[in-house]
Amino acid sequence: MNAANQVAVEGVRAFAKRQAENVQQSLDAAKGAFDQLSKASTSQEAVAKQEEIAQDAFVQAVKNAQEQTDLDTESNTKAAQAIIGRIVEGMNESKDLVGKLQK
Repeated sequence: MNAANQVAVEGVRAFAKRQAENVQQSLDAAKGAFDQLSKASTSQEAVAKQEEIAQDAFVQAVKNAQEQTDLDTESNTKAAQAIIGRIVEGMNESKDLVGKLQK
């Protein structure tokens, strides 16, 4: 179970690290968006830039959500494999012990 816990902790760390990177990326994108909007010479240009920024932000948010989901899935799979491996080991140990007791 210790191996499964270690895998889970590593997964949480990777998830949190990526999430922090996503937040920083979002803040940088927002700063860039404000810079772009402040340079718009007409309201029509500002609206066009807003639409472009909104679309880019949405695409990035979907990408980030998929990456987070993939990290979570990978972590859960590794933890489950560690648990299953330990269960199999325990069953084999029990089987061996029963065999020794029957002799």
